[in-house]
Amino acid sequence: MKKLHKISIVFLLALLCLVAFVGCNTGLPTDDSGLKEKGFVFRVTFRGDGGRSANSSEILVYLKDGSGIPTDGTSEIEEFVRAGYKHTDWEYEIEGEDGMPQMVPWDFKRDRISATHPGVEWNEAEGLYELILHPNWQKDLAYEIVCIADDGSQHMIVRTITANSRYSTEGFDAYFTQREWPNHTFLPHFDENGDRINTGYYYDENCTREILSYSELSPSGGAYPALDENGAPIEGEEHFRIYTKWLGGDFAFVSDADDFTWNKANYYFLKDIDFTGLEYTMPTSAFTGKMIGNGHTIKGINATVDMGVSQSSVGLFGNLSGAVISDLTLEDCTLNINVSLNNSIPPHTIGLVAASVTNSTINGLRILNGIINIANTSESGGTVDSVLYRSNEKYFGAFDTVTGGVINGFTADISIYDPDGLGR
Repeated sequence: MKKLHKISIVFLLALLCLVAFVGCNTGLPTDDSGLKEKGFVFRVTFRGDGGRSANSSEILVYLKDGSGIPTDGTSEIEEFVRAGYKHTDWEYEIEGEDGMPQMVPWDFKRDRISATHPGVEWNEAEGLYELILHPNWQKDLAYEIVCIADDGSQHMIVRTITANSRYSTEGFDAYFTQREWPNHTFLPHFDENGDRINTGYYYDENCTREILSYSELSPSGGAYPALDENGAPIEGEEHFRIYTKWLGGDFAFVSDADDFTWNKANYYFLKDIDFTGLEYTMPTSAFTGKMIGNGHTIKGINATVDMGVSQSSVGLFGNLSGAVISDLTLEDCTLNINVSLNNSIPPHTIGLVAASVTNSTINGLRILNGIINIANTSESGGTVDSVLYRSNEKYFGAFDTVTGGVINGFTADISIYDPDGLGR
């Protein structure tokens, strides 16, 4: 593998490198003794401007015409260190169209050293061509992330992020997962297809001016003095303050049927989901979380339940207790109930959505073409007496018992089929 050598390396080692370079193409000469006669007439200087170097301020490499500058060691040269900065690439200087100096990155994959390449100049005194590369330093920035939850509560995260990290979704988000605000979920910006777009970070507290690309995450307009552990400004340092949206609780983002499996405390819908032809499993315990529909629809659920002693109530969402459901539609959903018990067992409670609703808030729940099928599956010789199930007519069969809480914006179109007259 090619390796860079410091100018301070002794002459003998330099000659060994030359032999390796000529014979095996695995080394680079770093001393100009006798090299010009062999065609090594280009000298590249890696200069540690603005930083500090362990042993010298620069590294020299000698090349032949048309050679590429090797990338080994050039993007992360350990000798060049600058506190609070990240070295991202190497640049050379040319004269811009306005006559002013302009820095241009060297492309290690495509650029080849030559006498006509911009930035390469003839050094008359030493009789060779010379290219000087300067490091591009990107400042590590301290960010104040103001987290604003859906209930108006706020939380502050302060992190220092390197230049490389802040220019990508993965790099930046790695610093701000829900672990940074316990029992909260970061809410990115999703489009109508449920795909994340832009950054999900904002310039303003109202979260109306979104930062559209990660390249904008640099100190401009939103920079504030950095604060120490006691909240006092740190002279010469800045924070970049941005704002983010969060949801209170541990949320699952729902964009297809596989995301709606009752294994999360809360659900946030990004798209309509369709269970047509798919198996649907009802929850085994009361739902106590939030279900934020965002105007989306759950369609095509078809579930069958055998009522028995151990199952005295049934609903597609089980029972609701302290839950919140908002702006959600259920369409073409069917609940099939097989009944085979006599009236020695208390009447079973049935609701297409939930059997019981306790201290819950429902704002904007629409049911279109809902169906409840009741079937008598008692074995021959058994008895089936008067009331084996009940469903509250006030809520059109969507719920049976409702205690406390608030129900607003509720509409339902539910058909109940009970050919044997098993309930009321």
